[in-house]
Amino acid sequence: MTCAVLRSWNRWVLAQVRPHCMDGFDDYEARTMDAGALQELLLRTETLEEFLGELTIRAARETEHRCGITLRGDHGRPYTVATTDELTRTLDELQYAEGEGPCLEALDSGVPVFVTDMATETRWAPYPEHALEVGARSSMSYPLFSGEGAIGTLNLYAFEPLAPGPSMQARAAHIAEHAAGAVAIALRIAEHSKAIDNLRTALTSRSTIDQAIGILMAQQRCDARAAFTLLRQASQGRNIKLREVAAGIVTAVERKAPGAEPPGRY
Repeated sequence: MTCAVLRSWNRWVLAQVRPHCMDGFDDYEARTMDAGALQELLLRTETLEEFLGELTIRAARETEHRCGITLRGDHGRPYTVATTDELTRTLDELQYAEGEGPCLEALDSGVPVFVTDMATETRWAPYPEHALEVGARSSMSYPLFSGEGAIGTLNLYAFEPLAPGPSMQARAAHIAEHAAGAVAIALRIAEHSKAIDNLRTALTSRSTIDQAIGILMAQQRCDARAAFTLLRQASQGRNIKLREVAAGIVTAVERKAPGAEPPGRY
């Protein structure tokens, strides 16, 4: 995902993020998650992974927690797309392995889930015990919403018992709201970039196939349909992709062309 692609989404990003920014937070930390800051972050980062990594660092700094982002993958399976550290990834993956935990409950219910002390937590056994073993004592899990419902969670972990008060809950909810919009936009940009890459690959393959058809027409003195049939038969008979057969034909002709360098020794 290049900066050029990101810049093409510039106006759309502002239109999507700005309506959510008028919630009364005026301090410096809150402004690092506002429309302008998120726009700048989107434009500055080169990949989806880099953007989400920066997002977790900002969320961690503002809440004084370690942070990870869970997204729904294929068939609804959750996976951790970014974390501030490997320990946070371990805490996320413990929940995936058990099939339950605070971040999964927040993802499924669409409601924030708080754990004030893993030592006394009785839900999702044996996850709290495993979390204690790696040092976690409390957590906050906030669903990330897009137009289609919860697309993931923002997972915040602390290494001491903590009952978040109204101020901390408001701050975390603010961060999750802005993070959700930014994540949804970043995912759309990544999908758009992937679609462009796939189109380029398809066009390149089509060009190679067309070249191979032209070569076969000249060699076999046949029309385009018959040449394509020969190409397809070779693909099926050798059990390799059509574009790979075509590329082999084009490469073989290029090597025989006048002025072509002889193949080297391997």
